[in-house]
Amino acid sequence: MKGYKYWEKEIKTGLEHFLQRQTPRGFFYEMIVPIDNEHTKMVSPEFVQFDEKNKLAYVRLEIEADIEYLMVEGVYNVWQATGDMEWMKENLEKVERGIEYCLTDPVRFCKGHMLVKRAFTIDTWDFTYGVPTNNRRIEPTTPMAIMHGDNSGIYSSCLMLARMYGELANFDRVRYWQEKAEDFRHRTNSICWNGKFYTHQVPIQNPPSTGVNEKDILSLSNTYDINRGLPDHKMAVSIINEYIKRRKETQGKYFSEWFSIHPAYPDFCGYKPGEYINGGVAGFVAGELAKASFEHGFENYAVDILDRLVNLWKRDGTIHFLYTPDGKEYGGGPRGWGASAIISAIIEGLAGVRDESCLFERIKLSPRWASIKEEQANVSVVYGASETFLNYEYAHRGSIISMSVEGNKTREISFHILLPEGKKAKKVVCAGKTPQFTNLKIEKSSYVDFVHKGSGKVEIYVEM
Repeated sequence: MKGYKYWEKEIKTGLEHFLQRQTPRGFFYEMIVPIDNEHTKMVSPEFVQFDEKNKLAYVRLEIEADIEYLMVEGVYNVWQATGDMEWMKENLEKVERGIEYCLTDPVRFCKGHMLVKRAFTIDTWDFTYGVPTNNRRIEPTTPMAIMHGDNSGIYSSCLMLARMYGELANFDRVRYWQEKAEDFRHRTNSICWNGKFYTHQVPIQNPPSTGVNEKDILSLSNTYDINRGLPDHKMAVSIINEYIKRRKETQGKYFSEWFSIHPAYPDFCGYKPGEYINGGVAGFVAGELAKASFEHGFENYAVDILDRLVNLWKRDGTIHFLYTPDGKEYGGGPRGWGASAIISAIIEGLAGVRDESCLFERIKLSPRWASIKEEQANVSVVYGASETFLNYEYAHRGSIISMSVEGNKTREISFHILLPEGKKAKKVVCAGKTPQFTNLKIEKSSYVDFVHKGSGKVEIYVEM
């Protein structure tokens, strides 16, 4: 949905299908399979529901801890793309109950650390170290751990719940979920941060002997953590620098630094280093890392990632789900996962269009065309379901950056414009007026910030 909300016209029904089947306990199913599919035998009876009439089954792999926050993200994205307040209101309590399940159920919540737990998997994946892959249950002997990505997902979903309740003017719930978010952020950063990046797994029960120190493993959710806002800027910079450092250290061994995990385990459920999610290279990591780099002052690195992705696409005609360390296709999952992350990096990162509400009513506009020395750009971003759009024209001529911006629902724009290297804004004209503006540095990058409130087309000029 991170990608297809920009063109797909029907984005509700698939999500509704799962929302309507929320269990009394509060959790959601995650897959629909044929009634005799092997996944139905991998879980405890409570985590499978059979539809005899249609010969289908609904399954929740109980070792996973990410489904409920992804459902919040789904409802939030539908609301953003459609502006359907009634639909959002109708489903808000369902996804809220799903998060409460994660925060209270003993299978999901670690009372010791007050964080969400999961089986000892590779990051957000769905099989457990030392356990046959046809067993996706949580049992007394199952190794359990705290995984940073689950908890950054909960953190982000709490903020989404707060924003949606804000639209409904339910400010008690806004405060409740904002406080939950801040608690989760503090605890996750206290327990999972190792000084450079987020430790892969923090064991809490039946810790396995894997032959690898978990504090050495840089895992894929570090990139998602940044884009969810879990680390502060200094921590985000540290994570990005770790990827840059490991890119240099692994030259000749890995064609890129978009690791699923690094270093890999000697063996994880039969997968050797570099196989599948045990050290394979992922397009979705590339997309998330590029987006994070755009946001935190590493624009040149972000562009380098996108350039390398373009070269892969030219070579193969697609971006594969996973690659082997030497750059060959590995497969193993849907290509759309990586594609959506890359689309998001281009729209929100390079073009810089980020919706802060719904229907582009309030946006942060961060054009970063200076990072590729592009002097002219025309951008159009559309939500397919509502045909709501945000268009802009960008031009850089000499000492002037000019923009013409229009959205058919837009009423507030927070401009955050990347300036050419070494430049500062001397004067800003917005809608014929001279607003207050701020020059600021993000790492070595220079931006100018100002706000415009009002509907209709707006013309802006920045003199450097």
